[in-house]
Amino acid sequence: MSTFDPLEVTHGRLVDTTPALWPDNTVQICGRFVLLRDLRETDMPALWRHLDIATNANLLDYLPWPLPPSAADFWQLLERVRVDQNWVFYAVCAHPDHLNEELQEDGERHREPMGIIAYLNISLANRELEIGSVIFSKALQRTIAATETIYLMLMNAFQQAPFGPAYRRVSWKCHSLNEPSRRAAERIGFKYEGTFRNHIISQGRNRDTAWFSIIEEEWLLVDAAIRRWMEDENFDQDKKQIRKLEDFRV
Repeated sequence: MSTFDPLEVTHGRLVDTTPALWPDNTVQICGRFVLLRDLRETDMPALWRHLDIATNANLLDYLPWPLPPSAADFWQLLERVRVDQNWVFYAVCAHPDHLNEELQEDGERHREPMGIIAYLNISLANRELEIGSVIFSKALQRTIAATETIYLMLMNAFQQAPFGPAYRRVSWKCHSLNEPSRRAAERIGFKYEGTFRNHIISQGRNRDTAWFSIIEEEWLLVDAAIRRWMEDENFDQDKKQIRKLEDFRV
């Protein structure tokens, strides 16, 4: 039986102050279509090949980094970010059967990374973190494997038990002009919170930053919608969706 808290109206509700656990990327996160694991230096030649940055430089258009000229330079850049800013990077290793067929290469199940993703701005005391550095190869983009990647990152944050308390908030931010990222966030179930104007100077240009989030009270609905969308019955024989993800949240 709950007790009345007279300060809730003026000071906010009481919450458990137990801190969250730091994300451990040495523990693999396994889904049906992808496997997420720690990003390693030995992954970089294959990742560089799949990303094909020379042809697809737009993959890094909205990131605050210079274009790396080689796989080795890309690794050094990611390592600096990991060490200096405490980002937790994952390699996205996708099942070849669930990639864009015309763009994929032959390969074994979950063998080579087709993209990367990270946790950043991690606050253990507030049980809050951000999902970012979403860099997917063309073969991975707009696939069920790509959707499951975001889902697994969310699930790993919101369903920590029995190891520790769940995170209370997962955020997603992007350049306000990055329409693909905005659409991706809202499709998954992130809610738009607002825009920080003149937020960052990125590579000599102004960046207004759009913010999105999912909070713990919303997770069950987001979780159920994504799981239902990923069911086999929602895809035809050509692996095309029958109902959009957004339809499952109505």
